[in-house]
Amino acid sequence: MDALEHEGPPATLTLDLGPGVKLDLVLIPAGKFTMGSPETERDRNPDETQHEVTISQPFYMGKCQVTQEQYEALMGTNPAHFKGTKNPVEKVSWDDAKLFCEKLSAKLPFTQPSPRAGEGQWTIQLPTEAQWEYACRAGTTTPFNTGKTISTQQANYDGD
Repeated sequence: MDALEHEGPPATLTLDLGPGVKLDLVLIPAGKFTMGSPETERDRNPDETQHEVTISQPFYMGKCQVTQEQYEALMGTNPAHFKGTKNPVEKVSWDDAKLFCEKLSAKLPFTQPSPRAGEGQWTIQLPTEAQWEYACRAGTTTPFNTGKTISTQQANYDGD
């Protein structure tokens, strides 16, 4: 095998949404993790019972939140309140996000091999709850990927 070759799907993909607008995806490998949170975790909800989950197939996920520029390039509108082309698009419903995925699936002819053997057609879709938590945890077991706490130096939030 050539030193530049590797087995499996590429670690990243860049999708073309229109003139100069790209959407970067990263490969999330298959694996197992404990979903949910321990009963002793602060602010835990009753539906967060811990259980082992197996993500049996690798999947791609957006590297960042969909920006207003990306959303508008595909959907033709920008519903965001806090305007800025590189800002995340907000004021989008689950149905709007699903439609964005459907339009992207229909628009893009994928020539790369599918990460799932035997599948020829790619589908862009919202992650399942398990896929989302698996990707966000990034191998950690703490409430935040930064550890047991998070600060305004690590994330953009009001600090409460």
